[in-house]
Amino acid sequence: MEKSDLQNILSELTNTNLVILGISITIFTVVYSFLVNKKMDLNKLTNKINNNQSNPFDNQQKYFALNYIKQFSKINEKLIHLIIASFLLFISIFIFNRFLLDTFRKIKELMLYLFLG
Repeated sequence: MEKSDLQNILSELTNTNLVILGISITIFTVVYSFLVNKKMDLNKLTNKINNNQSNPFDNQQKYFALNYIKQFSKINEKLIHLIIASFLLFISIFIFNRFLLDTFRKIKELMLYLFLG
């Protein structure tokens, strides 16, 4: 049985969506590991500053670490939104392809019959 144009489009859309989902999860994981590492560095710097064993360079590093964490947290938040949207789109396409495609075809045939006679 030959696949219809709609099935081909849905298949390509699903594949593209899975690629986007995989890349997003990979980037999220890498950014998250950077954040964890930077938070550990910030914790060491904060302890050093609180124990009065710091110099102005340590305060500057703390400032840069806080900005780094803030920026990368925003990136990860956007990646979470992308992951959720991609996953929901994948589920929607899967449900349509598995359960609603035949119904869609029947409605399309019925409409063509009604309008074209």
